[in-house]
Order: sequence, then structure tokens, then C-alpha cells
Amino acid sequence: MEDVIAIILTVLIGIGAKWLENRHKSSGQREPEKGSRTVTRRQEVDHGYKTINVPPAPAPAVKYTTPKPTAKPLFEEGQCAVPHEPVEDAPVALSQADDEAVAAHFARWRQAIIDAQIITPKFKD
Repeated sequence: MEDVIAIILTVLIGIGAKWLENRHKSSGQREPEKGSRTVTRRQEVDHGYKTINVPPAPAPAVKYTTPKPTAKPLFEEGQCAVPHEPVEDAPVALSQADDEAVAAHFARWRQAIIDAQIITPKFKD
């Protein structure tokens, strides 16, 4: 069985090689004779194409653009968009309970900062 397959493949390869050889010869390529000048394929084969002299393309046209109008600035430099109105800084009267709540809040806040500065270096490394 293997011998039959090998013979069939050999025959097919031989037929393919012969077909390519014939195709190569019929395409118009000839081997130059010994002692003659070598002729290039371009000189040897005339495809019948006509050569047309096309003038070079003109230079691209220059486009003139008009400058776009720019918007006027809304405010001069250093001017604020919202006018400043004087704010009255009247002290707000706090009751005794509010005063104690604010003092307790700031005490907790200060204690948290102190704790963070002490505890953080211990766990940093």
C-alpha cells in the first residue's frame, strides 16, 4: 500500500514539473544564445502598450484662510467675575452648651493628631 502511494506521488510530481517547464517555455522567455548579446525581457517582449506623455501635476493651490474672529474677553486682567461685596464679620454669640461642644471637638481633634504622630512611627517600618 505504501509503495503504491509513493509511486503515485512520484508520478504526480513528475507531471507537475513537466507542466511547469512547458508553461515556462511558452511564456515567451528564451535562453540567450551563447555569444549573442543578452537582451532584457523589456526589450524582447512587446506588450502593445502605448506610451502616453502625461504632463506633471500642477502645484497644489495655496489656500488663503481668513482669521477667525476672536471673542472679546469678558473681564480685564485682574478683574473678578463676581463683584466683591463687603461681608459683615459680626461675632456670633454661642450659648454655653455650644461653646463646650466646640471645645470638646477641638480637644478630640488635637488628641487625634498627637496620637497619630506617636503611633505612626511605630508601625511605619
